[in-house]
Amino acid sequence: VALPERASAETLKATEDSQVFYADVESSTTVLAAEHSWRLDFGRAVPSNTHEIDGSRYVAAVGSLEGACTVRVLNLNSKEVEVSQTYDLKTKEHGSPEAVFLTGYKTKEGVPGFRFLVVSSDNSVALLQQGEVVWLREEALASITH
Repeated sequence: VALPERASAETLKATEDSQVFYADVESSTTVLAAEHSWRLDFGRAVPSNTHEIDGSRYVAAVGSLEGACTVRVLNLNSKEVEVSQTYDLKTKEHGSPEAVFLTGYKTKEGVPGFRFLVVSSDNSVALLQQGEVVWLREEALASITH
């Protein structure tokens, strides 16, 4: 996989499980995995851990676009964008996403579904699922460190 122009060792980072790499270059993020890359058009994105459902591996990238939280789920096996959703999580109020944790499940129809735990720069924590903010914790004790 070729790195984007102007990417360097300083801009290349790995997810915590080191299965996916990403580079922030000129207000866009490129996600690199195996033999494929995706250029995400919503500025600096934060990648999640990888998650496996029925042999397919997924990674989520969360960023801010026009004041809302945008999520893309990338299928590392098929090289497709599985999910592209915008959530009403106001980044002007909570800051940009700092960390995201991905978990998945199979729906009744047998297709993958996803949940995202997003930690914002103000240390608020939100659970996102199916286009909705399921819950949001804004207290000072809501901060997560890893």
